[in-house]
Amino acid sequence: MKTNIPFLTADWKELTLLNFRLDPIMLASTLPTGLVPDTRDGAAFASLVAFDFENIRVAGVPWPGYTRFPEFNLRVYVKCEEAGRRGVMFVKELIPGRLPALIARMAYNEPYSACPMQRTVTSHDDGSQTQVTRLSWQGRASQVEVRVGPGTSASRAGEWADWFTQQEWGFGLGHDGSLNRYHVSHPRWLFRDLHEASHDIDWLSLYGPMWARTLREAQPDTAFHAIGSEVEVYPAVDVARPHFS
Repeated sequence: MKTNIPFLTADWKELTLLNFRLDPIMLASTLPTGLVPDTRDGAAFASLVAFDFENIRVAGVPWPGYTRFPEFNLRVYVKCEEAGRRGVMFVKELIPGRLPALIARMAYNEPYSACPMQRTVTSHDDGSQTQVTRLSWQGRASQVEVRVGPGTSASRAGEWADWFTQQEWGFGLGHDGSLNRYHVSHPRWLFRDLHEASHDIDWLSLYGPMWARTLREAQPDTAFHAIGSEVEVYPAVDVARPHFS
């Protein structure tokens, strides 16, 4: 069951989500036993997510020198057969710091890696912003760029923005190969008006041949930009334990 003490607390801010439709059969072939694709309108989904990690505390203790940095990840949407709970599983999570990446791999066996990365924000006279996340992996550059307006709106239950962002569970394989889950808690997010979104991703170098074949020519089915909030992440436990809470 979920402990009442989070392993990690942080602010996830200015989250861009570019969402791609997938063949559920293709995605199912990549998932570990116990997980199946979470589908909507007959499709499975993956998201490229770029955001700022801020005010990071592990077991209540700040990380000196690592209180703010960007993250860039590719995640897929899954269900746990054991209880039917929806959640996400990460294909790869990239951050600029080697120490946080190492701690995440040790604590959760999450697919974190470190690479050169930067986020820039340019404010415009009309109140809009251009936000760009750039990274380099194996000497190849990738980036996501959005232009967002000053207006905000809330999502409602059942809407696409809510479907992608209201995810309470993360799933992954433990160090012993068992299927693990961890609980993620945050309030519903507000969304900025998204005027433009573009991506230039070296799919092959970042994610390998299968994802390159699947997404190299793909365009996002939807895109959202959330303001974000404080997030609590609780310790991972084995899915075989009997209760979700």
